[in-house]
Amino acid sequence: MCSASTAWEEPGGRSQLAFFASVAVNSAGANGLTHGGGFTLLSKQLMAIVITLVWGRGRTGVIASILKAVMGLRSNADEEEAGLDLGHHGESAYSGTEQSGSAAALHV
Repeated sequence: MCSASTAWEEPGGRSQLAFFASVAVNSAGANGLTHGGGFTLLSKQLMAIVITLVWGRGRTGVIASILKAVMGLRSNADEEEAGLDLGHHGESAYSGTEQSGSAAALHV
């Protein structure tokens, strides 16, 4: 599975390939739009981008719904107020801090 940053960077690289690909560089490939290849490669690359994004988002939705049903996706309000490090791990991440919940209260 790819990270979120990769998912958004991927379409840029794929679409550039559709514009600048050349059989002079890869004889097994195809020419892009700027090398006389027409819109054939561009349409294939755009279709691959759409399919990849839909597939990734669909699978993520399935996984998220399973996790939500099994264990929930959010912490309860009391854990959020006390601090998630304390609620989830049983320890405080910052020693010497006030428990007001605001970032200004941290004395790092």
